[in-house]
Amino acid sequence: MVGKKEKRYVLRKSRSPAIQLQEELLLFERVKEYSKSHFLKVLNHKNETADELFASNYCQLHEEAKEWLKRTAENCPIVAVLITTVAFAAAYTVPGGPNQNTGTPLLLYQPFFVVFTLADVISLTYALTSVITFLSIHTFPFQLEDFRKSLPRKLMLGFTFLILSVSMMMVAFGSTVILMIQNRKDGRRFFCIRLLSCRLLYLVSRISRCIVGS
Repeated sequence: MVGKKEKRYVLRKSRSPAIQLQEELLLFERVKEYSKSHFLKVLNHKNETADELFASNYCQLHEEAKEWLKRTAENCPIVAVLITTVAFAAAYTVPGGPNQNTGTPLLLYQPFFVVFTLADVISLTYALTSVITFLSIHTFPFQLEDFRKSLPRKLMLGFTFLILSVSMMMVAFGSTVILMIQNRKDGRRFFCIRLLSCRLLYLVSRISRCIVGS
């Protein structure tokens, strides 16, 4: 009965077709675990097993999930490549500029320069990893069984790396702002901006952790 749709079955348009198909597959697998093995080979009046009945009834959802996943795997790498470009360019245009004689950054020994460097490198690494993850989705044959664990896991992994990359880029931007204003003579204004920047970086890390954890 799990492989057969109800007459009042309506797809929830608020969720992606891939996630809906995964939920249906997981429900089908749970019912199979509690069913006796000989029931799985019983044929209905159309000479279909439970697996064949499920595949035929959810054929349209399977096609929608396949097309949605392909579009997502094609569009998300574009964002990741843009982040990679910005992070790569930021590594050669460091805050404060280089020393004209030695070529070393003028703010090399500032504490937030280390934060900027680490955040920029991590953002570049996560962005490239997300690109590889999304491109690897196209190597799957997009069979029905792939939507149970493999494809959703790859998709969530790519989104996780992409979100972490954006978060690290925001951390690098906040560090750059602090580095550029810390030599100002107005100590009270600098302290307020520095406190606000640290608070912003903390909120970014909390939001990223919540998104990744969900």
